[in-house]
Amino acid sequence: MSDPSHEIRQDRVVRVFISSTFRDMHAERDHLVTVVFPELREHCERLGLEFFDVDLRWGVPAKGAAGETANSWEYCRQWIDRVEPFFVCILGQRYGWIPKPKELKDPADQQKQQEQPRSITDPDVRYAVLNDHCCN
Repeated sequence: MSDPSHEIRQDRVVRVFISSTFRDMHAERDHLVTVVFPELREHCERLGLEFFDVDLRWGVPAKGAAGETANSWEYCRQWIDRVEPFFVCILGQRYGWIPKPKELKDPADQQKQQEQPRSITDPDVRYAVLNDHCCN
């Protein structure tokens, strides 16, 4: 049984999601992780908050919690929901991986991808920044 005094209160947690194509922007991500975020973490701790960065450049799990094959976009969407409103997108010259429509779980996402194939980073930005769900 866990000790309630050591549980993290979710209203005291700050999470930041970093989005970019996986094969570039390593120096920029490294700078965030090694310089910016440690300073931010210290500042948050002084305020009684806990800071976590979500950097998925090392990959998405092969299997989800229920044992099903993981879906990159679904996994990112779940993290974007958890970190809202702290989303950082770093864009460069690479367009990134373009999934086939059948590789997406949601039928609406499949339809959009069929009509206009887009990099997996594209729905990250659209979902985190441009959709009405943000900051409600």
